[in-house]
Amino acid sequence: MISLYLIIVGAVLLISIIVTATILFNKYLGKEEYKDYTLIENLWSQVTNGFSEGDLVGFIPGSCRNGYIFRPTDVDYLRRSKEDKTLKIENQIVWAYSYQIEELPATTLSGERNKIKIYPPTPEDLPYKVQQTAIGKALMEVIANRKATKTAVEVIRSERNVEDIMLKDTVGKDLFRERLKESDIIWSDTVKKAMDESKTKPGYVGYNNDSNYPSR
Repeated sequence: MISLYLIIVGAVLLISIIVTATILFNKYLGKEEYKDYTLIENLWSQVTNGFSEGDLVGFIPGSCRNGYIFRPTDVDYLRRSKEDKTLKIENQIVWAYSYQIEELPATTLSGERNKIKIYPPTPEDLPYKVQQTAIGKALMEVIANRKATKTAVEVIRSERNVEDIMLKDTVGKDLFRERLKESDIIWSDTVKKAMDESKTKPGYVGYNNDSNYPSR
């Protein structure tokens, strides 16, 4: 009887310990597993120790570039354990310009999770082995187009800023008028030069195509 009683008490205690441990684990250790992190797809893995996928865990706004902090999920834990490498992976950070970022809200690519794709700043910064693939060549073109668009926008903004400064006051207006006048002079000289050169080429109405036929 005593042995049976001890067995029952022991079983109850064991079950209580397991239930308590499960509750504590879910409350403190397993809590983050239920967060809907934004997924990161990093195509510039050279700057993140080779990691290209992860969960976004932080964001640092900057004056020119923003920092995206992510916890890598493309980790080969089995290989690391065999090679006696650390299983603790540090969070990675990528500093990127706005043109390097493509945001894909939930239901655009993933049905349930937001996703951020990070492109390298230039096509040449794409990992070399990726550049040799068909999808890599397509990505290089995408990156080049995104950078070209950024450059064009910056040029337009720069010109508008200059014009805004010139138009702010009387002096600015005078400078702006002078600038327009100089542009007109340059344009007139260019057109005149082109017209003078065309008169010496065959096909022009006043050109002497044959010595027997005097020019008009």
